[in-house]
Amino acid sequence: MCRLLVKLEPELAAQKLLRVATALDRESLNRAVGCALRRADEETVVDVITAYLSGTETERRIACHVAGWLPIPGIDISLEAAADKKSMIEVRRAALDALYRHREERAIQGLFSAFQLEDDAAHRWAFFVAILEIADPDLLNEPDDSLWLGRILTDELPFAFEHYARETLDRRRRTSAST
Repeated sequence: MCRLLVKLEPELAAQKLLRVATALDRESLNRAVGCALRRADEETVVDVITAYLSGTETERRIACHVAGWLPIPGIDISLEAAADKKSMIEVRRAALDALYRHREERAIQGLFSAFQLEDDAAHRWAFFVAILEIADPDLLNEPDDSLWLGRILTDELPFAFEHYARETLDRRRRTSAST
């Protein structure tokens, strides 16, 4: 539903989704909102996140959780301010988690680049396994996302890469669904 709203009302989606996320305050919804807003206009999303980071403690905490899924450089400054010691512990923790997720995503992008540039098969496997184990499995399967595996799983690669990716991502989804 979150992605559909971003697709149908891109100008208003961020505001509406953050309002709902704040009202319901559920971790799974925060993740869904963040993942959906990866496809929204960055400037609009930054404006809405920044506004929420100036709101109540709950609004700031939810905005941090959502912002963690958004690889938008401008958000890092706002998250760093939210992680300041003047913030409540829950807001600081959410901001630090979001900043960690951003660093992790940059590292995954680096693994994508290293995989594409590497000629040695053993090194390529190592980069590939690291990508599959670190990145969010749903984002790896999203063609619209910068972390989509289709960017590196080309016809030039042996089928073993695709087969291993499917098995690993299925295992990771089953594991996360059972927790």
